[in-house]
Amino acid sequence: MTFPLDPALYCLAKEELIGRIKELEERLLEHRRSASVELEQEREARRRFEQRLDELTTSCEEAQLGWELERSRSATESSAIKASLERLSAEKKVWELIAANFRKKARTLVEKLQREKDGLEQEVRLLKKLTPATVNHHPEYHATGKQHSPFAALGMTSQTAHAGIAAAIAGSGADFRHDPSIETIRYRTADQVIELYGSANIVQAAPFGRRSQKCSAYICVVQRETAPHVYLAWRLIDEGVALFCLPEKQPCGTGSYARVVQDALYYFESIGFMMDRFELSRGTERQLSALEKTGICRRDPSAEFPEEIAEIYDIWHLSVAA
Repeated sequence: MTFPLDPALYCLAKEELIGRIKELEERLLEHRRSASVELEQEREARRRFEQRLDELTTSCEEAQLGWELERSRSATESSAIKASLERLSAEKKVWELIAANFRKKARTLVEKLQREKDGLEQEVRLLKKLTPATVNHHPEYHATGKQHSPFAALGMTSQTAHAGIAAAIAGSGADFRHDPSIETIRYRTADQVIELYGSANIVQAAPFGRRSQKCSAYICVVQRETAPHVYLAWRLIDEGVALFCLPEKQPCGTGSYARVVQDALYYFESIGFMMDRFELSRGTERQLSALEKTGICRRDPSAEFPEEIAEIYDIWHLSVAA
């Protein structure tokens, strides 16, 4: 059964359908534009990703090449280190053999030197018994104020300055020259220091072209291999340094150094120092330690040793300490 179609309704439906179609076409066009933009963005992102991938691939290849070069270099260095270790190991064995021979020779030489030292000490003791004293001992001089013994704080005794006064009267006026090559008075043992004098006062002086300053003075007699040697020391208090003088000629024997000591006392007494003679039978080590702090003396086990013997002595000393 059919119904007649109203022309007005037909026109209205047609227009509505056409509007609906246009709306759908516009939406489709909008979706196409949006999809085109998104597609372009995706293509740009893909292009950047591929570019980054190429960069990472290049970096990876460079790193791989660097790693291979480093591995090759490490292998070469490892071979060189291994060869060096083998060479050093061989040298170590040779030096150990040489050191063992040195220690053996050092023991023999030290024993020989000890026997010679014992013999010389025995001769010195006999000579001391046969030789009269050349310097008189006097009552102790008690100074006050600034005129104090440089070792008074250590509780050490000193002889009076009368020996220096007597030397000033009997001094021969011998010259003493400044020796800039001497930095300190070296000795092996405290027994080598035969006599020691120090100034009981401080004098303002300008020795050897130095600026005027407070000074103290010392005289030290050290037993060397052949004969005693006399050293004169200026202690420059302001500068904190020591200057050393030597006589024109060192004593030629044990009994002849007394005159040089008297000349040295005269030398310092004429300047204004009051010299004290220190008793070395007690506290010698402490006195020398005090002088070492001022830079006057220094203990040196290798002093007077020939160079080869000194080297052997050091090797032997290290082996014993080990």
